Amino acid sequence: MELSGDALFIHDDRGRIYDRNSETCRSLSYLREELLSMRIGDFVSDMIPKVERETKKGGTVWQRVMSKQPGRIVGVHVGEFRREDGTTIPV
Repeated sequence: MELSGDALFIHDDRGRIYDRNSETCRSLSYLREELLSMRIGDFVSDMIPKVERETKKGGTVWQRVMSKQPGRIVGVHVGEFRREDGTTIPV
């Protein structure tokens, strides 16, 4: 995980972050300790975008991710993460 050039983090079913790599800290401009005290909703600008909610009722990527099916590939989410300074980056 640490060797990846992508920002990666691991969270529980409530969105609490309990591990992350250095790229996550760099790209979001948060310190390690700050990220480990956060939830995904603290920096994701829209967990389930409106268009995704409307077009995929009951089956959005985030809903499938949270359906407790570990190890299963569920799709791709396109959105934005909010950096510490308030600017956003596409993900």
